[in-house]
Amino acid sequence: MYYTIIMELVILGKAIKDMKTISKIDRENISNKIKLASGGDMSNIKKLTNHNPKYRLRVGDYRVLGVCPPAVLILKTIALW
Repeated sequence: MYYTIIMELVILGKAIKDMKTISKIDRENISNKIKLASGGDMSNIKKLTNHNPKYRLRVGDYRVLGVCPPAVLILKTIALW
């Protein structure tokens, strides 16, 4: 039996501001990965140790940092790594 986890997505103002500085192609790639993650695909999300925010989503050269309490994905910032 398979379960689908659908998460509420919350994007903070800093993450929106960060997205505006990124090229259109990279923005689209990041948006697609965020949609997959909020739909339950957690394959690219890694829990970080000794770091706040506690989770990161890797999209090419970019990292989307956030927290992931049960059923909510909160994106805090997007950074070029």
